[in-house]
Amino acid sequence: MALLFLGPPLGLLGLVFYLTRRVRQAVGWTEGRARITRSEVKAERHRHEGDTTQVRNVPWITYQFQAGDRTIHGERISIGMGTADNVDVVVKRYAVDAEVPVFYDPDDPEDCVLERTPPVSPGCLWGGAVLIAVLYIGGLVAFGKGQEIARFFSRGIPGMRHPLVVFLCGGAGLFCLAAGLWMWRHPRKARPWTRVKGIIISSVTESFEEEDSTDSGHRVRTYYRAVIEYRYHADGQDYHGNTSASGPLNIKIAGARASADAEVARHPVGAEVDVFYNPANPSQSGLNVDTDMMLDGRRSLIVAAVLLAIAVYAWIA
Repeated sequence: MALLFLGPPLGLLGLVFYLTRRVRQAVGWTEGRARITRSEVKAERHRHEGDTTQVRNVPWITYQFQAGDRTIHGERISIGMGTADNVDVVVKRYAVDAEVPVFYDPDDPEDCVLERTPPVSPGCLWGGAVLIAVLYIGGLVAFGKGQEIARFFSRGIPGMRHPLVVFLCGGAGLFCLAAGLWMWRHPRKARPWTRVKGIIISSVTESFEEEDSTDSGHRVRTYYRAVIEYRYHADGQDYHGNTSASGPLNIKIAGARASADAEVARHPVGAEVDVFYNPANPSQSGLNVDTDMMLDGRRSLIVAAVLLAIAVYAWIA
């Protein structure tokens, strides 16, 4: 049972070990010159269990180079992890017919990359992985030993009735307070995005199932969501986006297929729509974006007030 709970952090540390090992091996690889044969944005579609189809824009870079008397064709940009730059930056860096450095294993030239330096240093990679593992294990301990931890703090601070609630809500409230005050002094638009015309290329209703826990046991519910994919042109490239992305503001209602079908009917295939995209990162886009919404700290200050009020109440209640 312990291995089941420790599986995620051990898997993360194992992945980091593999990546750092690959980076060290690549130090001794041969450096050559490659010619870029393709450089464009490609849409990848994924659908995970319990969710709808997601669309992601990725750089599609192909190149060729000579390794002895062999002509090698490659597609990988970096070693085991994505590049740190946005999609549009990568496509511009590796323009068609450009000659760029390529690094390959002399014993297996098809094992090649254009960038052998990871986007973050090994120290940051290991530090982040260890921090995540420690927080994960700490969360498990706090969940399993919550009452004992609460009694420990109660003995140290006798007047505190609910120490875990006080520390969690108080810490989050102070963070929101600091963020709200900073945004209040430095207001800016939340999404100063650019509007262009796009085309609906797919509009369907997808269903997925989730298991809910009830007093009578577990029950499987079927949810429906409109999945609308569109294409738009930005900065010389075609990008794709869709409206199925799940998030904290994406409300789902079991069995509500009629509303999803109505949304699909409002966006038929081939229809022209207004698309808003982030000029700093054109792969980020949306159909319904409030470009006038300001980040002035008011929302953060309201959340801070609520969290700090809960913390104070938990202390004295």
